[in-house]
Amino acid sequence: MGTILLNNLADRLQGQSNASLLIGNKHFYTTNYQVHRRAHWTSTIRMMPVECFNGQNLKDEHGGQGVLNYYTSNTSDYSFIFPLLDWQAINGITVEHRIPLERCSNEPSSLIRLSFVGGVSDGEYEMTMMDTATHSLTTQRSWHFYDDAIIALATNLTVKTRNFAWTTLTSRRLSHSQITIGFFHSTIITLPNGFYSLSYNSESSLNTCWPNKY
Repeated sequence: MGTILLNNLADRLQGQSNASLLIGNKHFYTTNYQVHRRAHWTSTIRMMPVECFNGQNLKDEHGGQGVLNYYTSNTSDYSFIFPLLDWQAINGITVEHRIPLERCSNEPSSLIRLSFVGGVSDGEYEMTMMDTATHSLTTQRSWHFYDDAIIALATNLTVKTRNFAWTTLTSRRLSHSQITIGFFHSTIITLPNGFYSLSYNSESSLNTCWPNKY
């Protein structure tokens, strides 16, 4: 059985057309990372903890707060995205927006770490859950993974300040067709495929928010 699995892995890595499909679900309990694979798409979700070492991962305060990535075959949705990425609008997270990112250092952090986080998997399907907290925001969230859908739920969302509670549905490159962009002053514009420059200022009320926000 081990030899068969290794041969199947080698076939997939080499892109052979007759390679067996890798379909199933796996939750990595130590790192709270989950992978859900189907024939034509793959999804991953990353939860606590968040760590940074040796001056790396400095902007990834929200990188463990339910980051939900979705991949399809023969696409490059995330290629070269990091220079453009808003680190307060990563796929799937619910956070307070327009506040400075927590500095990554060896000093004591003001971030709240809630202990209820994890998932259950039967190897095919999964339910993942996490109590989320970011500064003055708390909420309870869960994700449910099926053959043709991912259902994300949230309840008991509380923000103790006047900051925005912001949920990002998708943050990726869209290389074709149109894209709809919303601004905080309620203006919505639709742009055709092309190259555009949109200003960003952490104190401005005219910043763009990600597609599907509205």
